[in-house]
Amino acid sequence: MATWITEAEIAVLLFVLAIPVLVFPAVHGLYRRYDRMPFLPSALVGAAVLYAFGLVAFTLFPIPADSAAACANETAGWRIEPLASFREAADEASRLGPGSFLTSAAFLQEVMNVVLLMPLGILIGLSGRRPSWVAAAAGLGVSLLIETTQGTGVWGLYDCPYRLAEFDDLLTNTTGAVLGWFVGRWMAGWLRWPAPVGFDRAELDDEQPSVGRRFVAVMLDFVAVGVVAGALQFGLALGATIIGVGNTPSAWPGPVVFVAGTLGPLLVVAVAIPLIRSDRASPGQITTLLHPVDGRGQPPTPKELLVRTAVRWSPLLLAATATSWGRAVFFVAAAVQLGTVLLRADRASLAALASGCRTATNTRAQGATGLAQRARRDSNPQPSDP
Repeated sequence: MATWITEAEIAVLLFVLAIPVLVFPAVHGLYRRYDRMPFLPSALVGAAVLYAFGLVAFTLFPIPADSAAACANETAGWRIEPLASFREAADEASRLGPGSFLTSAAFLQEVMNVVLLMPLGILIGLSGRRPSWVAAAAGLGVSLLIETTQGTGVWGLYDCPYRLAEFDDLLTNTTGAVLGWFVGRWMAGWLRWPAPVGFDRAELDDEQPSVGRRFVAVMLDFVAVGVVAGALQFGLALGATIIGVGNTPSAWPGPVVFVAGTLGPLLVVAVAIPLIRSDRASPGQITTLLHPVDGRGQPPTPKELLVRTAVRWSPLLLAATATSWGRAVFFVAAAVQLGTVLLRADRASLAALASGCRTATNTRAQGATGLAQRARRDSNPQPSDP
């Protein structure tokens, strides 16, 4: 039986799944809570995302290229005998003695299993609001997901299990998460967290956002294009593998690569998603609490949105042609657009000038108005009727 999915395809699948689940909600939470990206919370969010990717890589890779040899390995698969690894470690300790045991493979394996989920517990402890049992439950859940993924051969995507899934790992991983929670609670006592937004965020609606905030939104749109492209190419590659034709993009016709890799994802991110939303916001703008508005402060019409999209994203289509002049035009256009934003007093982009639209903050769409109204009502109570 042939392996249905390669290591590269699994990496693409993980990117497609992990980015929307981890990065977009994390950035959205920062802007919703702080109306910006403060250094300490942003650094912790970045560390959490990096840790999540590292955890996935540690769990799955390397994927054996020779599935027949991997499936013949009798040490892989399930081992659900409780405390089996601890008994092996005890036997090795009695054989080697205390000094040699501390550097033995059996001891270091258990230590690494404890350390593996300590960062998860630290992140939960740093929140300052969740008890230790939450860290224990999260550690057990993540460990169970890891062991099940290993024991099922990446949920059946590989021919057979190529890693060992052990019951004892659940114990050591959960212990590590709880220990990490205590470390996180200790760290939370001396770290200085920025205060959340305490003013009326509704008053910020439709104001001019900073260039940095708009840049983050554009970069997230680029990431969203990559996610959609990865999803399309993964689906095509998996289908091509199943029917027995070339499963790599290099074997596909040029128009298919262009549509699946650039044009299709761009239309989804920059046109389809904004058109179905009443505020006409793209994924990056949704995440950073922004939206486009016309000269009257209203959402742009479909025509204005298409003009804005064409001016902003057409250089990317030229770069995707893989020609030297296409790449040159892309970099020149990017430099011109950036220069326009930085040199103009109103910080308007070429896309904004061509379409008559601008980018504004959109905290009202995220439910901030209700909070602000309650704050005003609490600070200015109305006199009761006699």
